Amino acid sequence: MSKKETKKVPFDPGFSNHYPQIEDDIILQVDYASKLKAVNQRKFQLQMLENKLLTPLKKIALINYACVLYGSTIANKYKDIPAEVIDNPMLKMSEVEKESLDLSIEAKSIIELYQKLSKNITFNLKRKIKLSLDLEKFTSLYIEFVTINDHFKNLTSTNQIKLPQEMNYFNDFSSTKLEEIEERLTEIAKNGNLDELLNIS
Repeated sequence: MSKKETKKVPFDPGFSNHYPQIEDDIILQVDYASKLKAVNQRKFQLQMLENKLLTPLKKIALINYACVLYGSTIANKYKDIPAEVIDNPMLKMSEVEKESLDLSIEAKSIIELYQKLSKNITFNLKRKIKLSLDLEKFTSLYIEFVTINDHFKNLTSTNQIKLPQEMNYFNDFSSTKLEEIEERLTEIAKNGNLDELLNIS
């Protein structure tokens, strides 16, 4: 590759296409259900909300985790020869818009929703929520990632990406390993089989 040619990598290989929508008033729905006086009705409504939210909450946690995995991969794979990050939507924002940009807001609201639902299920149904992964861990990691990168407001190159300390183990991966992970992440972003992210290490 000549000096004039620079490798280009997408800001998002396609994970955002699988991001589920959650109703804006869902926390209010959980609050309402938890305050119903009839015990059986309260339990029923909480179970209904749990069933309704399990899949989207899991998807969101996995997509948050995918963002950190992808960032860790390209930051290390192109450590010696940085690649250009293309299609970063934040670059199209005005300076005024960037000033108020906070990519962690929705993630924080997801943690709040999860904690509220989990607490009410534990108290009313005497069991743990039926979520098979650590939503708070994955989402908190994502919040740290976007925060230390200033919400990617001016990200144009892989050498600008900062990683949470928890992802330092990526520094030890070979170029072959990083290539393999990048390919797997790209494929998962296309096919939407987000559970496969849990097998990447």
